[in-house]
Amino acid sequence: MSASNETEPASLETDTAWDSLFTGRVDSGIINLTIGAPGQRILSSLPPLFLSASSHRLTSNLGSLFQYGPEVGIRQYRVELAKFLTRRYQDAVLEDELVLTCGATNGLHLAISSLVRQGGTVFVEDPTYFIALSLLSGDMGLRVIPIRMGEEGMDIEHLQEMVDKEAARNGGDNTSNDRFWGMIYTIPTFHNPTGITFSSQTGRSLIQIASKAGLLVFCDDVYNLLPYQQLEYSRLKALDTKDMGSVISNGTFSKILAPGVRLGWLEAPAHLVKRLVQSGVLQSGGSQNNYVSGIVTSLLELKLVDQQVDNCIQVYKERMDSAVDVLEKGLPQSWKVKHPHGGYFLWVVGDGGDLGTFCKWLESEKGVVVLLGSKASPYTFMGEDVNGNMGNCFRISIAYYDLDKIVDGCQVLCDAVKEFFP
Repeated sequence: MSASNETEPASLETDTAWDSLFTGRVDSGIINLTIGAPGQRILSSLPPLFLSASSHRLTSNLGSLFQYGPEVGIRQYRVELAKFLTRRYQDAVLEDELVLTCGATNGLHLAISSLVRQGGTVFVEDPTYFIALSLLSGDMGLRVIPIRMGEEGMDIEHLQEMVDKEAARNGGDNTSNDRFWGMIYTIPTFHNPTGITFSSQTGRSLIQIASKAGLLVFCDDVYNLLPYQQLEYSRLKALDTKDMGSVISNGTFSKILAPGVRLGWLEAPAHLVKRLVQSGVLQSGGSQNNYVSGIVTSLLELKLVDQQVDNCIQVYKERMDSAVDVLEKGLPQSWKVKHPHGGYFLWVVGDGGDLGTFCKWLESEKGVVVLLGSKASPYTFMGEDVNGNMGNCFRISIAYYDLDKIVDGCQVLCDAVKEFFP
């Protein structure tokens, strides 16, 4: 066979997101505990599942998956997704309240561009998923208002105060072409970066404030399906019992299956679904990932996603339990670490001032990388300094590395704290 006809072995395929999004972050010489993505152990179990699902779908499909799809996604996808979510949440999810997306980021962009006034206001937790701020403010032009976090989630009194101020700033004009004048962007379950899950009381109070003020509530529910124990409630949308609700649950297969499938969903009240499907993007392009949604439909129908989620929960729980155990035993008693009982992230609070110098030293001298809390503060994004911008905290992710590296990284971290702060 000539060289021109040879194909590169599959084993040599290395072109991934790390080459652009995470350049320099995955290095054998360091333990990078900032990575919020599944690692090789999780992903290596997927090829046989996708082979089975592809065979199942393509032997019965007569080619429609290769055509444009309906704006909300094919019905079979939404039916199987509703069944799956109902099983996992132990709470009813309706197929007609589901809209296909290309993942959580796409879902956020679709919701804002379709439902929120241009130049409107977004209330966000401090700290929050910091990359979302680039979309909320940078891409969509929303005015960012940080809200403090407490032990049970968003500080409701602070939220009410700031909502009242922003409503007054708008001069009482809180309607514009059927769009919301603003929104609350929240991660109420296994919060990124703090790991906090909102109490039901906090959730209901948040919904009440939003409903009274005419705000959309957008929940990044990307970790809800990774609980290590029973949740008090399945998702914030389940607490919104009004006929014309305003809570959207944003889900993704990136955290429970594979980031590479670029597939997710919005779960929204029917009246908001009707407005979402009027999006120019959906009107022009139809289903945003029609082919892959068909393959995932079979994964759902064959219960292979359930199998993968169960595996993820088992693996992640073991890693989180071990990380918490090492940190609780090894960190000074004045430092705080709380088990989140789900999701990817663990939040560590120091007993003093800014940990920026320590975190840089930890990486350069000890080969362990953590996410400094100030990077997750919206005030940092806004170029402001308010009470240190969470600089006395840092985030650890247990998603990427195997158990031994997680434990090693946490032990090195504990020893480094004792060395740096004698």
